[in-house]
Amino acid sequence: MVMGIDDRAVGIDNGFNHRIKPRLGAGLGHNAVSTEELLSVPVSAYKCSSKQEWQVETADRKVCVVTGVGPGTGRAIAEHFAQDYAVAMLARDENRLDSIAATSEHLHPYPCDVTDLQQLHTTLDRVRRELGTPEVAVHNAVSGAFGDALAIDPEVLESNFQVNVMALLHLTQALAPAMVEAGSGAIVA
Repeated sequence: MVMGIDDRAVGIDNGFNHRIKPRLGAGLGHNAVSTEELLSVPVSAYKCSSKQEWQVETADRKVCVVTGVGPGTGRAIAEHFAQDYAVAMLARDENRLDSIAATSEHLHPYPCDVTDLQQLHTTLDRVRRELGTPEVAVHNAVSGAFGDALAIDPEVLESNFQVNVMALLHLTQALAPAMVEAGSGAIVA
């Protein structure tokens, strides 16, 4: 799903022909987007106009934040956005981030545990200073626990909740105000 932000409101759009009524506080809905669908959309489509229409942005290189950048989906998303954006890659594994960043001048490593609120804010402040204000954010950091509900350790579920829900909330609260003020932006989860 994509949370599109313009000068009038915050709206949710899964980017694939289904528009949810734009309004501040719109629910996240159940419009899950697969990795294949996300990567099939042109990077520049994540620019939202004041008319709430997705349009191609061809001006200067904008900034995109991608969380959970590892060897799989996160890397693919970061590389995809690096075609048109300066990409701030956030993940805990600094060595892996450095390795991925070495493949493109538009990929920038920012080691960060997104479940640590202070670390997240410090990292996002650094991104703003070094790259500029993010116009797009992709929350790819996820965690899962599978198995018998009676056997799952509650601490594992709490950890999953911190990554999957609270980190997304904190990322959104940290980035959306500047997007609203600028009149455009997108947060993809």
